Amino acid sequence: MIKAYAALVNQQCPMVLDQYSALDKCTVDADKTITFNYIVDFSKLGITVQQLEERMKTMFIRNIKTVSELKELRENNVIFQYRFKNIDKSDICTFTLSPEEYNRNNN
Repeated sequence: MIKAYAALVNQQCPMVLDQYSALDKCTVDADKTITFNYIVDFSKLGITVQQLEERMKTMFIRNIKTVSELKELRENNVIFQYRFKNIDKSDICTFTLSPEEYNRNNN
């Protein structure tokens, strides 16, 4: 199920999201972790790394909770990891959302 979802996402990659970012690829680890790898033109965002991480966490938690295509992953307690790299491939930030985090009622 997790590998099938990653394969489906990868068929659409690289997926341009806006003028600053694209989903490069999706990978799966043996421990039920799915990683979404993004390329971002960070210098044009005008925010700090901390602001990027906070905004993205909020958005991704909402998506995990509400996007119907993620229901099976949610129900199987998949760990969602998000990795952001700059257009020069240097690391910006990486964060993980555990089932405990995305199942909280206050997000």
